[in-house]
Amino acid sequence: MTPEELAERRSELDTYWAAEAPLRRRSTIEVFPLPQVPDSDVIHGTLIRATHDDELREIAQDFGRMFKQELRFDSPPFRTSYEQGAQEVYLIKSKRVLMLSPVACGAVGFEPALNHLEWIWIHPFDRGKGLIDRAWDALEMLYGSEFTLEQPVSPAMQAFLRNRGGYPGSVGRTDRQGRGRGAWRGVRSQAGWQCTGYRCPTVTCLRCGGW
Repeated sequence: MTPEELAERRSELDTYWAAEAPLRRRSTIEVFPLPQVPDSDVIHGTLIRATHDDELREIAQDFGRMFKQELRFDSPPFRTSYEQGAQEVYLIKSKRVLMLSPVACGAVGFEPALNHLEWIWIHPFDRGKGLIDRAWDALEMLYGSEFTLEQPVSPAMQAFLRNRGGYPGSVGRTDRQGRGRGAWRGVRSQAGWQCTGYRCPTVTCLRCGGW
């Protein structure tokens, strides 16, 4: 390797580790220490209201980017440019990283007008610690237990829903090919949630096996 090539590689590394470098932002996931959060903005000790705070909305947008990267979606599920209140956003409080200030390790986006859960994402290091259960309980405290879910549902979310015994609601407005989907309503039986239609997305469906 020539001295010029070595210098070029060192310059590339310096650019990569710069705080706002696009390549670094596309290939890293982080948690975010937060400013002091009022107790009234913390739901069930887990969700932190972020809808009307510009700084917290920026953090929610960063988590939306990580969500997009992990699931390989075409666009993030939330941008700060969205009208405030059109999508309620919450940050998820970490259980792994303990500081004097709360630390956000994920986020949730919810459309109250449609009673619809748009997205939820938790940093991999904070998964498996019951956070998703606490976040879900907090959402049910806020919006009731009949809210709908956006498709496609990841394998991890399907496993979570199975662990909770299935979920009675309707799911996304489009399928993987972008075609319109009708809502569905599960029917409870002793054996589980019953299939209710074409390609029923019920994760414990007895007929079609879900999505």
